Amino acid sequence: GNQLIAMKKQTGDTVWEVPEKFSSWGTPVITEIEGKDQLLYCPAYMVKSVDPKTGIENWRCEGLMEYVYTSPLYSAKHNIVVAMSGYQKSALAVKLTGKTKYTKEDLLWHHPRNDQRVGSGVIVGDHIYIHEEAGSAIANAIGPKCFELTTGKEVWGLEKKIGSVNWGSMVHVDGKLYVMTRDCTTFVFKASPKFEILATNKLEKGDTTNSTPVISNGEIFLRTNR
Repeated sequence: GNQLIAMKKQTGDTVWEVPEKFSSWGTPVITEIEGKDQLLYCPAYMVKSVDPKTGIENWRCEGLMEYVYTSPLYSAKHNIVVAMSGYQKSALAVKLTGKTKYTKEDLLWHHPRNDQRVGSGVIVGDHIYIHEEAGSAIANAIGPKCFELTTGKEVWGLEKKIGSVNWGSMVHVDGKLYVMTRDCTTFVFKASPKFEILATNKLEKGDTTNSTPVISNGEIFLRTNR
């Protein structure tokens, strides 16, 4: 069966493990929420929070679908968690109020059907940014989107095809958003509710990638499948 497991990084020994009914493709994240570290992750159909030291559940929120590839996002400014399904399915935002179980009635917003997303987005200020691939009805529309965090309202996105399909996550640094598409093009956008491309950088023709840009000490590392 599925397990959520914590291990000692020095030895690999198991510290705790918790049975999980559903699997997940998304990466868990640990973030401080109201002065306490919480591990957020998305098994199918929900987003959960557990204590990273013990695995004991803090809260759960229903409203996702069976496939989740992205990591949950958290805004300390608004005390809001955002989680998104893949395969053109649901997305949600919930304001944390101390409950142990949140249902659809507790959500700030809930989008039943969306564009496909594999890579995770980012929250910057009052907005969410993520790279998406549209459904078959507008299959040429691929690119970044910007949403209002508290309402879920789309500010800009998918006006035209921008690059190819993307499996990597978006990275925010110095007011800019970096994202790599699978044809090894890195797009740089302004982290702003006004749409603006700052740069387009293509690696060697024929290269492919599923990765995310890594920022370290003023340098950007890009990994391809070669």
